[in-house]
Amino acid sequence: MSFDYHNRLVVSVPWNVSTRKAEAFVASSRDWIRKQMLGLSPVLGLKQYFDREPWIAIDGRKISVGIRFASSGRNYWIYQERHQQGLFQINDRSDPAISLIRLVRDVAKDFLEKRTRYWSEAYSLSVGRVCVRNQSTRWGSCSQSGCISLNWRLLLLSPGAQDYVILHELAHLVHLNHSAEFHNFLSSLDPKRSEHEAELEERGPLLMRVGRGLAT
Repeated sequence: MSFDYHNRLVVSVPWNVSTRKAEAFVASSRDWIRKQMLGLSPVLGLKQYFDREPWIAIDGRKISVGIRFASSGRNYWIYQERHQQGLFQINDRSDPAISLIRLVRDVAKDFLEKRTRYWSEAYSLSVGRVCVRNQSTRWGSCSQSGCISLNWRLLLLSPGAQDYVILHELAHLVHLNHSAEFHNFLSSLDPKRSEHEAELEERGPLLMRVGRGLAT
């Protein structure tokens, strides 16, 4: 048994175990389930998250962001690079929660692809298509054809941890596995790898729960 990033209990049942036995097992594990639930990170909307942590990482920098709601006009993003500030303007006549997450994902698509190509050129690695999606469990993936897919929530990591995930996927362009050669190569790309992995371990459970449950 485990919990997914929607904080739903997931029970894997072997094919030869009846539903009745599975239900009995869950019932007998109620104390364990309650204890685990107390330690889960909350599922947060983006507005709730930005109220706590009003910044994102783009271009290798941490910039402050704000949200402004308006009664008319389109949803758009303003980025003042000089002042390292960003603003999400949302028309609150539509569904503001969905509008915000869609706009943030658009921003993620632009900046994460740009950052991926920056690092691929820096290390002379040939990357194919770069996609930014709403993955269920992964921060990123790399296909055999050299296409990289990234989770939009990478915007919510520190610049260093964000780069680490990108470099991890770029390293798969050379080693499409998790062999010793892959790990050695990744460590050469990111000397602070252990620090960034520790951030993913610590903050990942919270960040992976941000914006879940919306039809975007």
